[in-house]
Amino acid sequence: MIKSLTCLLGRDNGERFLAIVTSTLLLFFILASNLFTAWWAQLIWAVPSVVMVFCTTMRRVRDAGRKIGLVWLFVGLTGLSLLLPTLLPLITPHWGAYSPLLMVVFVGLYLFSLPAKDHQRYGLGYVGPIDLSAFASTEKVSSRPLNARVEPVLFAQTNSAHPYQESMAQNPQDEYAQRLARQQVSEIAQWRQDLYQWFSQHRKLSWSLGTTLSLCIATALAWPYLPAGEQSPTETAALMMPVMASQHSERNHRLAMPDDFYLLLNEHNGLIVHWQADIQRDGEIWSLASATGDDTCQFVEFNNGDKIRALNVTVENGGDYFANFSPLDTHTLVESLANRGNFGLCGYTFSLKGSLKALSSHPVYLDLVD
Repeated sequence: MIKSLTCLLGRDNGERFLAIVTSTLLLFFILASNLFTAWWAQLIWAVPSVVMVFCTTMRRVRDAGRKIGLVWLFVGLTGLSLLLPTLLPLITPHWGAYSPLLMVVFVGLYLFSLPAKDHQRYGLGYVGPIDLSAFASTEKVSSRPLNARVEPVLFAQTNSAHPYQESMAQNPQDEYAQRLARQQVSEIAQWRQDLYQWFSQHRKLSWSLGTTLSLCIATALAWPYLPAGEQSPTETAALMMPVMASQHSERNHRLAMPDDFYLLLNEHNGLIVHWQADIQRDGEIWSLASATGDDTCQFVEFNNGDKIRALNVTVENGGDYFANFSPLDTHTLVESLANRGNFGLCGYTFSLKGSLKALSSHPVYLDLVD
């Protein structure tokens, strides 16, 4: 069964092709968002995913008797749709990274709709050098041995020449399940045929849709890099000054807190909250001086409703977040960290269970708590 997924010599019908591609993409994005969160791990996981899509596309195109150019087109689009959400956030995060999936769906439905070039008897949607007959469900009909003793009965019945039909008559639920399965298969086949007829009858419209989607995808990918309105030198300096200040500020008295975040103090005794999270472009994501950036980073909000404004929040090394606060708020912040249940910052929620014990272990923060 597994070998048939990577076979390059066989053929896949449309249903098997669609099932493999859909499962591969869903599995990639689910694991990438929950398990393989590092960009290098996502790249490694993308390799077998692209290989799986390449193999089934090769078999599908061979089954339809089409040119191999369709294989490279679809595999290239699939690889692009997997790589962009992984690599583009390292430069600039935006929704356009997922836009190539639109073309993957469009071309994938076309490949799914293509009819086979000749009639074949498929096993689980596959025909080729790998035998899948052992995985196909077959009905077994029990028959009585020829030398079995027959008990006399008052009203004798002749043995039926169709034991399979008798077996199905005795199990109407099995017959209904098989009939329902055949009906579902026929409905999918009819839908695939109707889809192919639409592509055949609307070739110009199909090309127009493909071209429009391509232009929309290119625009979505290029949008963050298009030149914006010109800014005055004063505005530019105001935007850049907090970043430069944060890069040259000292970070001392590092203290690990229970819920995977850290506390530090700069040279002016201003508190810094540091944590590691999603891949993000380096730089400033919120600035009080310019009042621009991610609105969720404006305040640190505790579970009792208290809010303390952050001076700025920066990202370094692609995922190291540093929230800088005014020295005037250091004492209030440390007391809240010691006595509250949790707090939220930049869309992340951190538990403060055991925070008082952690703060008491460091003499500098212990003085601030007292």
